[in-house]
Amino acid sequence: MSDSEKSEDPTPKRRREAREKGQVLKSKEVNTAALVLISAYSLSWFGPRIYTNLFKLFVQTIEELPYTNLTQGLFIKYFLRFTAIMIMTSIPILFSVAFVAFLVEVLQVGILFTTKTLAPDINKINPLKGFKRILSLKSIVELVKGFVKTVIIGWVAYTVLRDNMSPIIQTLREPPEVAFKIASFLVFKITKKVAGAMIIIACIDYFYQRWEFEKSLKMSKQEVKDEYKQTEGDPHVKAKQRQKQRQIARGQVRSAVQDSNAVISNPTHYAVAIKYNTGMEEPLVKAKGLDEAAIYIKKLAEEFDVTIIEDVELARAMFPVCKVDKPIPAEFYMAIAQIVAKIMKKKEVGQLNEMMKKANKLAANKNKSTANDFQKPPNANDPQNPDSNTKGPSSIFD
Repeated sequence: MSDSEKSEDPTPKRRREAREKGQVLKSKEVNTAALVLISAYSLSWFGPRIYTNLFKLFVQTIEELPYTNLTQGLFIKYFLRFTAIMIMTSIPILFSVAFVAFLVEVLQVGILFTTKTLAPDINKINPLKGFKRILSLKSIVELVKGFVKTVIIGWVAYTVLRDNMSPIIQTLREPPEVAFKIASFLVFKITKKVAGAMIIIACIDYFYQRWEFEKSLKMSKQEVKDEYKQTEGDPHVKAKQRQKQRQIARGQVRSAVQDSNAVISNPTHYAVAIKYNTGMEEPLVKAKGLDEAAIYIKKLAEEFDVTIIEDVELARAMFPVCKVDKPIPAEFYMAIAQIVAKIMKKKEVGQLNEMMKKANKLAANKNKSTANDFQKPPNANDPQNPDSNTKGPSSIFD
């Protein structure tokens, strides 16, 4: 995929994966500038001690050599003495340089341990990819930086030596002690000027490395979509899951409202379904809803003939503190008790009216049956009827 197609900013997951692979924002020039600078000041701080020890060794060696036979054992002795003094006098400088190097690395990268950079990669030995790396913009920039650094260091050394040429020539007539002091002064001056130039280069390189790093992490729109699917799931699948969850929740709310005694609501925003029957210790909250859910609960209450109590203040106060399938808080007991009393009274009146209707219906049916019996004509064959003929019809031949 070409870099022109990667126009999206990297996601946190992309940055995290890149860091795990060892791909981090880092400028080598910052490390180099810091090391050169600390080296210059370390020489300034610890240089006198190094100069004193080396000068003593030099004088001692010059004084001993004319009176001794230079053998292999004596040469090794002088060499070991010189090495020991150099190590002992250089430890403060080495420690300072190592500490600054570690500090700069931590400030740039942070604490990072990974072995993925050590894993074998076949692309590293691919000639075609290697040729592309040689001709890449990064390689050209590194080449230019190397050339600029060489020119700067050479120019600084040349200008310092040129400006101090007279003292350098005079050291030929001075004792060795003076020559050591002048040499130390020139080394410190060159190192400090080189460090100043390297700081400027490091600042430029840091911003370039930052731009290059962000560019390498850029993502295409398809990569962003694929990553979203991996982390969050397919949007279509998630939509179906949410729809199924809403259906399940609506089914639970439906059964809860059906099992309730009353729904306390304001006109549109809040609805709380409660239940209380004789024998229950405390009234329970069966369901609650806000906005669309509240309207749905009220529709279910109408469908299942559950009493709806319009009480704006009570509904608004109960909604945030009441929990589903939990007892109603004690501060609402008085208000709920009044509502339950009204519901029970209404229920008793309704039951009484229903009984009266049944009684009236039974009475009406009985009266209707009596009236039908009164209007029925007498049976001619009835033996109790005096007009009936027990002998039956007579024959025409009698």
